Order: sequence, then C-alpha cells, then structure tokens
Amino acid sequence: SWDVQFNNIKLQMLDDLVLVLYTPTKLHFISHDLCLGLSTSGARTGCRGHIVRFQGPVRTALWEDVLGSILQKLESNNNGCKIFAELRNDDADVLEAIDTWRMSSGCERNELAYAGVPMSSMGAVARALIIEQLVYMTDRYLKPASVFSPRTRHSAKYDWLRDDQLVECKSAKLLWCRRRQYWYCVFQQVKFSNFDELLLALYSPIGVHLLQFGSNFGISNSGDKSDAIGRNLRVSAPV
Repeated sequence: SWDVQFNNIKLQMLDDLVLVLYTPTKLHFISHDLCLGLSTSGARTGCRGHIVRFQGPVRTALWEDVLGSILQKLESNNNGCKIFAELRNDDADVLEAIDTWRMSSGCERNELAYAGVPMSSMGAVARALIIEQLVYMTDRYLKPASVFSPRTRHSAKYDWLRDDQLVECKSAKLLWCRRRQYWYCVFQQVKFSNFDELLLALYSPIGVHLLQFGSNFGISNSGDKSDAIGRNLRVSAPV
C-alpha cells in the first residue's frame, strides 16, 4: 500500500510542527497537532525522535486515491491538523528554490557525473537494497565453499550469515561537496557490535566498488547517540 512517513521528529525541541507532503503534482503544507499518526522508534526514540506515518487504503493502486484518503484524515474534525497551503511542483517559487539548492549543494556536478549511470535515478533506499544483493551474490561467488544464510526478519542486526560469521553490508554514494571542493562518501549508522565482518560498497559513476573494512579508518563519533544509531564512516578525496 502507499504511505507517507516523516522521521526523526524530536518533540522535546519544538513547539509547532510543520510537515511538507511531496506528491507527484503538489507540495502540501501541514500544521500538525503533535498527535495524529505519531509513533515511537523503540529504544532509538530518545536520540532519533518520533515518527509520523499515514497509510492509505490497502490494495489501492492509484496514488491519487491514496492521497485523497490521507488528506481527508488530515482535514478531519477529529484532530487538530490543518492543511494551510499547497503549491504545484512547477510553481515559480518551487522551481526557484530547486535552482538555489542545486547551485549551493554541488548538485549540478553530481548530476553531470551520474548522467546515464544505472541506478542513478533511484532513491537511496532502493539503490542500497539492490547493491546489498549484488554484494551478497559476489560474496557467494568468491567463497563457493562457504555456507550462506540470508538475513531473516529475526536477524535484522546483520545482513547475512557466512559459515559462522555475521556479515554486514553498507553502501554509500560518491558525492561532490561544493563548499569544501572535494569528493566524499559516508557509510551511515554502522553498529560494530552487531556483526563480525563489514563489507563496504562504494557506488560511483564508473561502478560499484566492493571493500572489506578492516581498521578504524574514517570512523566518526555521534556522541551519546553512537550506541543507538551507530557510527558513520566518512572518506574524502584530497582537496
């Protein structure tokens, strides 16, 4: 089913919550009542915040119908939410904001580098899942004598089991940083206590590069949040 989810909402740090729902045709600006659709993130809620999630009717294929259902929930008299503005995606203000972001973020250089590259138009989550499968198949090919077991719903702390080794795969995209004028990549939320071996997959304009992590190189600390959300591995090219 279609749904929409807003992540990392830290209620203790705000008085009002404004959500922006991006759809294929419009941006919907919502004043949220800090209640509707709110849920926790388990033990990670303290550092990562809450989630707001709205789900449309099950087995409804058309996004237009699902959007109508979700907007009806938001406009219901049973809650304090309010849709206070809408903008078409081709509105002049929206296009100007996109151009400003592209100029300031180095997006144009990234777009040029990845033009026509497979998976470049995918979202980060979808691309990561495909790359994980590629790494899994490569690992099996390179170690034909080993016994492999893919991750199950109850083994989400790692990605697969190879013999007696818990293997985790993390992927990252090579990106241009306009402000500092260098290329870099970040492998996010690595929880070293959950696995025995870490495989890194770097997605670049020329392919997917598979690396076996074996040191403390590039590890950053997230302070008190590190145990809950993991650490980041950041690597950059010389300036």
